[in-house]
Amino acid sequence: MRLSETGDSLEKLNVVVPWEVVRKPLAKALKRSDGAMPRWWQRRERRPAGSGPRHLQRST
Repeated sequence: MRLSETGDSLEKLNVVVPWEVVRKPLAKALKRSDGAMPRWWQRRERRPAGSGPRHLQRST
């Protein structure tokens, strides 16, 4: 049995979405600076695992 026979939702989406218009902005939005990690993750402050939420940490 083919997916087309079962009513594949991707085929329905393909009819509705204008891929020529969407392709470039979508590629730009999904672009990764190092091929894997999003940029916002790289800028994030790293804390040791298990250190808990910042608002509960004791300041020294």
